[in-house]
Amino acid sequence: MSASTAPVSTGTSQDITITLKNAAFVKEMPLECHFGTDRIFEAQWLNVSTVQCNNVLLYTSEKRHLFPVNLQLREKPDRFIDSPQMMTGLL
Repeated sequence: MSASTAPVSTGTSQDITITLKNAAFVKEMPLECHFGTDRIFEAQWLNVSTVQCNNVLLYTSEKRHLFPVNLQLREKPDRFIDSPQMMTGLL
């Protein structure tokens, strides 16, 4: 998985696009985007290899902060999409 997003002001919502590799087996399955333990947002498939995390709203008191991002199967809350590298979003 890979994601890239420009920094935004804390408390500003944005859509974050994530590109997946070898994702055909989960295509069309409902997903959620997890930013840390308590920040969960709806994910929408854009095409066979791209997911968009919608209306992501994150907060920090730091000047810069990297948030971990994980994709989870919505219907199976204990099942995450694996990534060999940690993916982060910058705020």
